[in-house]
Amino acid sequence: MLKIFGFLQLLLYLVTFIAYLADIKPEKGILFGIKRTLLFVTLFSHLLFLFYIFSSFKHFPITDKTELFTVVAFGVAFIYFLLELLTDIYGTGFFILFFSVIFQFFSVVFIGKSEVLPSSEINAYIGWHIVFALFGYVGFTISAAYGSMYAVLASKLKRRRFDALFERLPNLEILLKLSITSFYVGFVMLTFALILGSIWLPKIFPDTSYTDPKVILTWLVWIVYAVGFVLTVTNRVYGKKFVYYMVFSLGILLITGALTSVLTNSFHSF
Repeated sequence: MLKIFGFLQLLLYLVTFIAYLADIKPEKGILFGIKRTLLFVTLFSHLLFLFYIFSSFKHFPITDKTELFTVVAFGVAFIYFLLELLTDIYGTGFFILFFSVIFQFFSVVFIGKSEVLPSSEINAYIGWHIVFALFGYVGFTISAAYGSMYAVLASKLKRRRFDALFERLPNLEILLKLSITSFYVGFVMLTFALILGSIWLPKIFPDTSYTDPKVILTWLVWIVYAVGFVLTVTNRVYGKKFVYYMVFSLGILLITGALTSVLTNSFHSF
């Protein structure tokens, strides 16, 4: 049953992606109402799918690769949906939703083939912490993706190379607005995740310390993005400077992620 529901969800993401691909204009086109409805239906259906996992298996959908991939697929689409609501920009959905299709595809592929995490990771408190952290990282990654598109377009404008890719990309102002908004969403999500983790840590792992190396590295990532948040709000970084800072921040995120994956003497095993 899980594989059937997962495959149906994959089809919904694929149809939604095709609808956005067929209508890539930043303004409201002929397919505007259809693609927006499809996105809402897909998200609502996916939310029901996640609730089915929660109610059937009595744990948050974060215990193996199948569940983690489908949560990331939902997170990517959900954050893009928020971006549309916050920016009123609709022409880049095909680029972002493509990754939801990919993650949901891998979720279906790994059904029944991946190992389950220890029971401590199934705790509902830990579940919320992990989900918000994942959504925060997704927001930062989307921000860096839009920033990369901004850099590519700025380079093409400078060299006067008006090719097919140039014609499909939104203008620099739109890309920068999407990148900054996605960064704000990611920062709020990660902040909330760390607040939850800080409150529930002594209750769930009473023998652990806030000096745990993985906790320190996670707070380091937050500090890097918090500095970016302050600099952006105060208009100290904008345009290319903001893009460069997002790429730098994503690099820090990837490095700390690699470090936390190899640290062994820690309660923070996920």
